[in-house]
Amino acid sequence: MTSVDEYNIITGGPSAGKSSVLRELEVRGYRTLPEAAQLVTDRAISKDQDPDLLYGSEAFETRIESVDYKLARRAREADDVVFFDRTYVDALAYREYFDLDTRDAKERVNDDLRNFTGNINVFILDLVGLTEDYHRQEEDEREAMNIHNQIVETYNDLEWAFNDIYHIEPSTVEKRADIVEGKIFNYIEQ
Repeated sequence: MTSVDEYNIITGGPSAGKSSVLRELEVRGYRTLPEAAQLVTDRAISKDQDPDLLYGSEAFETRIESVDYKLARRAREADDVVFFDRTYVDALAYREYFDLDTRDAKERVNDDLRNFTGNINVFILDLVGLTEDYHRQEEDEREAMNIHNQIVETYNDLEWAFNDIYHIEPSTVEKRADIVEGKIFNYIEQ
């Protein structure tokens, strides 16, 4: 199996429409990987743990980061273009948001990005409105905007590592997926 030296990150704050855009890209035939926070939350729920009690804790964020790195390794073995629902960069942003220790996390993120030789495109979806988000506790609009801003700031701080960072305004799911697809089209090997 050969690997493709490109992957794409769909990110943004709570209720930016990430999952909807990713589902649309999957319908169009692209490979997508789930959000680590969702996987960790689902596992906690299966063990009868209340994710809202774990939300923002060092242990919870560390579990999310561990899953994020496993997903990144999986993506690097892929032979096609991959779309992530957030990554360990988002986990770093959440650490910042929760005022958790970021030293080791920043070092690990920087090392991993420095060692990746391919293209990484980042698509930051602007917020479209709050809906119930089952894998993170419900945030109010102010909190959602603060998280979104922290995510944007964290990606911008790491701009050196990315091929491009695109901001996508609210629109229909199909139009947003069209924009994402159009931006990466030049990088897909025909």
